[in-house]
Amino acid sequence: ACVDRREVRRYYMVVIKKLRDKLFLKPPDPSRYVPMLINKLGLSMEVHKTALAIIEAASKARVLLGKSPKSIAAAAVYMACIIHGERRDRLRLAETININEYTLRKRARELLRSLKVSIYI
Repeated sequence: ACVDRREVRRYYMVVIKKLRDKLFLKPPDPSRYVPMLINKLGLSMEVHKTALAIIEAASKARVLLGKSPKSIAAAAVYMACIIHGERRDRLRLAETININEYTLRKRARELLRSLKVSIYI
C-alpha cells in the first residue's frame, strides 16, 4: 500500500509529541550542517559565525521545532551571506544541501519574521 509522506510525517509528529517526556528526544541540530555548507561554498569564517548565531537565536525562540535541520542551516547560511555581502546563488545553496529552493526561501522568511531580523540591501 502506498502512503503519502506528509501523512506519515504528521502521525510521526503526533507520536513524538505524545511520548516526548518518555523518550527524551533531542531535536536534530542544524548547526552540524553549517561547516559543510561553508566549506563547499567557499564562504568566510564571519559567515560561519553569523550562521551559527542565527541558528542559536532560532533555537532559543523555539523556531526549529518540526523543521528540517538542513533547511534551517541553509537559511541561516543564506542570511549570513547577505549580511556579510558574500552573495551566493539560492539555487546552488539549496542544491548543495539537497533541499528545494522554495524550502530555502520559506525557511529564510520564517527566520526573518520570527527573529525580527532586518536586512538592508
